[in-house]
Amino acid sequence: QGTTLFPYTTLFRSIKNAIESLVTLKSLALAEANDKLDQKLAEAQKLLPNQSSYSAESYAEFKKAYDNAVTVRNSEKVQQEEDAAALNAALTRLSTAIAGLKAPAPKPPAPVETKVAAPSVQKITVSAAKNGISASVTVHAVQGAAKYAVYRVADGKTEPVGVTEAGKTSVTDKNLASRNVSYYAVALDANGKEISDKGGVKALSLEKATKIKKVSSKSSGIQITWHKVKKATGYIVYRSNKKNGTYSKVGTAGKSKSGYTDKKAVKGKTYYYKVVVKTKNGFSLMSGASKKIKRKK
Repeated sequence: QGTTLFPYTTLFRSIKNAIESLVTLKSLALAEANDKLDQKLAEAQKLLPNQSSYSAESYAEFKKAYDNAVTVRNSEKVQQEEDAAALNAALTRLSTAIAGLKAPAPKPPAPVETKVAAPSVQKITVSAAKNGISASVTVHAVQGAAKYAVYRVADGKTEPVGVTEAGKTSVTDKNLASRNVSYYAVALDANGKEISDKGGVKALSLEKATKIKKVSSKSSGIQITWHKVKKATGYIVYRSNKKNGTYSKVGTAGKSKSGYTDKKAVKGKTYYYKVVVKTKNGFSLMSGASKKIKRKK
């Protein structure tokens, strides 16, 4: 019987040794995979704080590969099953991601703002328009400007007057409210962006306004009288149906006159009046509004 069992005993021993060898090899492979992945993780950890040194896309892939490697390395299942293949796959992905880190694309240079010469105000022309006193402000054209923004300075306040049309150099100020004002301009590009410094300031002084003495309703119309102004070469009369509404020109009077009769006033209607003084040097602001007056029927 001993002779009969010997071959089987030897076979079993050989199989047992082979199995033990395989287990040992698998353990060695796991240990080696763990070691290599640990080394690569240590390398990756030094790169993590340098996000700004890499392009967003390459860093994002690197971070995903790093997080995956940490998860695989710390997996109990991987360690219990001695899954060296999973460790090696995580290692390969992390190594590829590290090698693929790229510097960010260079930022385009900041556009260089090119300023043109500051435009000065060439002239200011005051007129007694249909709806009151206005000032046409003309700017000296400068090369490179598409249009111009004009500003008014009065009583310590700076306010925009308007923007010239493309290729034009004049804008009209219809909101004069102070005797002493000044204007300046800034050059604009086609998109309305300022491309120059503030230009030279030009001042305007208007004549002193008169005061309305009296308004009364007569059979011939509404009579307006005012205080005469020594320098006057004439007077312009304006009318509105609201005290703070829009006034329209209704007539003129000579320099020797101190009154005007509005014969076109409609009977039964109520009006307010203002008067502008004309001199050799220009015009005054409108006077204050008169008291309201109704033309008798």
